[in-house]
Amino acid sequence: MVANFTDADISCPVDDIRDLMFTDAADQSIDDLYQETSHGEIWLTGQVLGPYNINHPSTECNYTAWGNAADDAARASGIEPNNYTRKVYVLPQNGCGYAGLGSVGGNPSSAWIFTCNIADVYGHEIGHNLGMHHASTPTSEYGDNTDIMGIGQNRLRQINAPHKEQMGWLPGIKVQEVNEPGYYDIAPLELDAASALAPQALKIFKPDTNEYFYISYRRGIGFDANLSASLYLDRISVHRYAGDGSSTKTYLLALPVDGESFTDTANGITVTQVSNNTDYATVEISLGGSDPTPVCTVGAPQLLSLIHI
Repeated sequence: MVANFTDADISCPVDDIRDLMFTDAADQSIDDLYQETSHGEIWLTGQVLGPYNINHPSTECNYTAWGNAADDAARASGIEPNNYTRKVYVLPQNGCGYAGLGSVGGNPSSAWIFTCNIADVYGHEIGHNLGMHHASTPTSEYGDNTDIMGIGQNRLRQINAPHKEQMGWLPGIKVQEVNEPGYYDIAPLELDAASALAPQALKIFKPDTNEYFYISYRRGIGFDANLSASLYLDRISVHRYAGDGSSTKTYLLALPVDGESFTDTANGITVTQVSNNTDYATVEISLGGSDPTPVCTVGAPQLLSLIHI
C-alpha cells in the first residue's frame, strides 16, 4: 500500500513499485530474487494499491498509525487489507530516520518502506518478515554485503549460506558438517541442488561459543552478478551463525582467495582456499592443529520485535 503524508508525497510512481515488486520485464523484481535465492521454494504475488492520502505529517514517527491509516484508506476503496497475510507500506521519508522497518517472522507480518527507489530495502524488510535477522560483520550491524540482509545498496543479491540453511532453502544433503581434517569441495551457493556437484556449504562446530562456521563459495550467477567481483566472487565466504534455525544475526568473518586462510586460534581451526573453478572451490580444513588428509572429492557430495536499517 502506497501512501502520502499531509506534507510529503511519495516520489515513486505506483507502476514502478509494482514492477519492482512483481512484474519487472527483465526478471529483476523482488519476486524474481526470492524465487532464485529460495530455489523456487517461495514466490510473491499481490496488489499494489494507492497512493492514499493519510492524515499524518512526515515529521512524526508513528509507523503503526500510518499502517492503520493506509488500511482504512484501502477499505474505503473496496479492498480489505486483512485478506492479505503480508502487508508492505510504502511511504515518503519521515521522522523515523530509517530506510525501512520490518517485523521479524510471524504470519501475518508488516513492513514499512521509506526509500521507495532502493530495491534491496524492499527485499531486506521482506526478509525480516520471513524470519531473517541482519547480515552483519563483527564491527558492523549491516556489514555483510554478500547478503540482502546487509546494508541497502540498490543492488539485489542472494542471501548467505547460514540464512539459506535457516530458511530451509539449502537441502540438508548439500550442507556437510565437517568433523575431520581434510580437503573438501564446495559448489557455488547460487546453484540449485540438482546442478551442484558438491556440498554448497560446510559447517564446522565452534566449541567455545556453541556456534558454527559456515564455508560457502560465491560466483556471479543470477542476481549475484551484482556482487563486486573483486571483493566477493570466486572466493569462499566464512560466516559465523548459531546454526539452530533461530532469527539471530549472521556474521561475515573472512573472504579468502586461493592461498589465503581464515584461522580461529581459540579452537585450532584453519580454513584455506586451495583452488577454485567454475564448478567448485577446494578448501583445506585443519581441526585442532591436525594435518588434513583428503576425505571428499568433487562429484561425490556427502550425504525480533522490529529491526530497522
